[in-house]
Amino acid sequence: MEQRLLALSLVLGELSVDVNVASVENRKVMQKAVYLAQEMGVPLGYRFNWYVMGPYSPGLTDDYYQAATENGAPVDRALLGVFRNRLETLKPFLDLPDSGSPLSDAENLSRADWLELLASWHFLRAKRKLTRDDARKKMDEAKPRLAPNAELAEGALRDAGLLAAPQS
Repeated sequence: MEQRLLALSLVLGELSVDVNVASVENRKVMQKAVYLAQEMGVPLGYRFNWYVMGPYSPGLTDDYYQAATENGAPVDRALLGVFRNRLETLKPFLDLPDSGSPLSDAENLSRADWLELLASWHFLRAKRKLTRDDARKKMDEAKPRLAPNAELAEGALRDAGLLAAPQS
């Protein structure tokens, strides 16, 4: 298995994300999990642009399709401790918030939707450097179903260390 595919498989495995290309939902989870992992400082080398479902990397798409065909190969390597620690910090934020969290009552988000919301909000705020209001307008236009939970994403990203705390 090539080094970049091995690294991709290790990172996805560490995040409990299967290399599974069978559905749009599965592919969306891989795209958003890798985007967020890179933002946590795990250098996989994928370039992301804004697309219909938020941050998207064509190179990553090529690689996870290739990795899916090689998924039977045993992996006997482990991630460096520093990267494992970064992923451990990120991992709790990849799952949907508890039922006690203030998710919009009108929304029934899947894990893929939650990751799309997190990655999209991060991309707009950190990459495009939009204010909260401008990012919210963009989300209202591009992702009206996810937009009601933008503030929850903002908080989760801050808690994960992916967005800076507001300045007083």
